[in-house]
Amino acid sequence: MQHFWVHVRRDYITCAAGQDSLTRWCDQWIERIAGIYRLNRARLHEYDPGSATQTTAFATAQDALKKALDALFAEAGRELAALPKDARQRKPLRSMIKHREGLTGSSTIRSSPWTTISRRQSSGLPSSDASSASDPTVSRVPD
Repeated sequence: MQHFWVHVRRDYITCAAGQDSLTRWCDQWIERIAGIYRLNRARLHEYDPGSATQTTAFATAQDALKKALDALFAEAGRELAALPKDARQRKPLRSMIKHREGLTGSSTIRSSPWTTISRRQSSGLPSSDASSASDPTVSRVPD
């Protein structure tokens, strides 16, 4: 089952719900995730589905997205390692790290080097696992 970014975002919001001390931390993670959406939108803007090879602009946008994803997961790992075992923040961080493969498509790198971030998700519209899995606007980002 594919794990989608909208679920990761919700995990951070749920973690901070009713916890004033976690609001800033949650907002920072939501902004990081929004940055991933923005980079994906820029990448999709450069993508030409009718072309066998993509432009340099697409490759540049794709590289920026990959670097941002790597940095995001590295930060999650650093934060998780520094937190006490009973910290509320551990749950969304652990979940995001656990689902990295589903979020970035690393299991499909050999057969299809793309990860799922749908146009619906990058626009901020609601998405579900079932509808996104069959959505023809789903695009993928290399891991």
